[in-house]
Amino acid sequence: MLKCVNVSGYVKYVSVFLFVQFMILIKSYVGSKNFDPPPKSGWMRPCPWMNHGTTTLAFKFQHGVIIAVCHCWSLGMHLQEFNKVIEINPYLLGTMSGSAADCQYWEILLAKECRLRNNQRISVSDASKLPSNMMLGYRGMGLSIGSMICGWDKKGPGLYYVDENGTRLSGRMFSTGSGNGYAYGVVDSGYREDITVEEAYELVCCGIAHATHRDSYSGGVVNLYHMREDGWIKVCKEDVSELLHRYKKGMF
Repeated sequence: MLKCVNVSGYVKYVSVFLFVQFMILIKSYVGSKNFDPPPKSGWMRPCPWMNHGTTTLAFKFQHGVIIAVCHCWSLGMHLQEFNKVIEINPYLLGTMSGSAADCQYWEILLAKECRLRNNQRISVSDASKLPSNMMLGYRGMGLSIGSMICGWDKKGPGLYYVDENGTRLSGRMFSTGSGNGYAYGVVDSGYREDITVEEAYELVCCGIAHATHRDSYSGGVVNLYHMREDGWIKVCKEDVSELLHRYKKGMF
């Protein structure tokens, strides 16, 4: 006859053993990092020790929308190379700042929702409403998203800002990420309505270069896009160090 085995007791013993080992590991890790634990009030709040950093910039002018992003994304104490432009369709682009996982998931979902409807392209305004409405249902749940939706439709070029609180703003210029203050300062000094295409390219590259120089969480390379009436094009991908040498006059 087969001998019965007390499976439930064995599983309970293994579970207790693994739990104790896990708690020992957590205690040793927390003790070595010297940071405060997350707050007890509320739930699913972002970790206070998780640093988010990047720089994205976009503005409208008479020839469309210029979009530039640095290629570096901070993940806590680490920096990672990551393309922060989601190519939704030939007439829509989205930028990402905040949590890489949050931004990538929601903008891929947006790309799925922005397919042809009634044999017509979705407008930039309607495309920006989709993530805004989705974010409202997750307000206060710890998401970290700062996105710009850029495109061209029947009304011309469009630029919208959307964040994790469901905020949706239309404007001529937006910059997100930890280096946005530096980028705003540079672009504000050279932006005008009648700026040429080449001047716009130089201005936005200069803004990102200065931001990466002053902001320790931004860097890598600059991805530059131009949204035109016939769709977007990727203009260039330039190393930040080369741009810093180009614009070093008055920087140091």
